[in-house]
Amino acid sequence: MKKKEIIFVFILLVSALGWLMVQSFAGKSGETARVDYDNRLYGTYPLSRERIIKIGESNTLEITEGKIRMKEATCPDQICRKQGWIKRKGESIICLPNKVIVTLEGTEEEFDGVIN
Repeated sequence: MKKKEIIFVFILLVSALGWLMVQSFAGKSGETARVDYDNRLYGTYPLSRERIIKIGESNTLEITEGKIRMKEATCPDQICRKQGWIKRKGESIICLPNKVIVTLEGTEEEFDGVIN
């Protein structure tokens, strides 16, 4: 590689890293978790209220300190559990085998669905 190409690649990598850092630290916290189960809205839950949410016989969610995680799941790979806590708007937890999708969104007023 030529010197100019190396400098260009270096600047590109530093820019990408900077953008990722800004996105991870400046992302807005989610205020409400939308839970879909079997392609239907199961409920919306404010992250400000600590609770345990049982979804059918397969999954259990936990909300505490403004964040949410999949506490228990019966799926074989356990990827949804291994993902850990989420708290920023736009983040999600997906349990494909059990058809559970958790998405963090804005305020409760933004929802047309059910608030639990």
